[in-house]
Amino acid sequence: MTPEKDSEIVCCCMVMLIGTCIFGYIIGNVTSLITHEDECSVLIREKITAINSYMNYRHLSPDIKQKIRNHFEYSWKRATVFNENEILQELPTSLRTEVALFINSEIIQVFFSSQFISYIVVVYDNCLVWLVVCPFPQGAPQGLHC
Repeated sequence: MTPEKDSEIVCCCMVMLIGTCIFGYIIGNVTSLITHEDECSVLIREKITAINSYMNYRHLSPDIKQKIRNHFEYSWKRATVFNENEILQELPTSLRTEVALFINSEIIQVFFSSQFISYIVVVYDNCLVWLVVCPFPQGAPQGLHC
């Protein structure tokens, strides 16, 4: 099939132009995704470089260097890329409390399973504050410290 009339030729040219633009847009976005790294990984790589430079400058022993690397590796694995305090500050207090209790539910369950000592959990400024309450008004039995 080939266009025969001028209007068909113009229509075919417009369709090819739109198709070319869409193809270029898709290729540009895929290239951008491939070339731009995650900001977090770039920041971590810069931090690793700074830490290694510091350790070399101070002539630290290999043992201490490895401990420092292990520490940062552990902390980066546990850290999130989100600013958790900023997100939680935007939530209402009741929802913030619910989130904090959910995040720390395993810890709370361990402490509440204690038979002799009760713990009251208070959420204050996104942190769990543990208040130890001794259930014995006259003092704890001998050998148990509240």
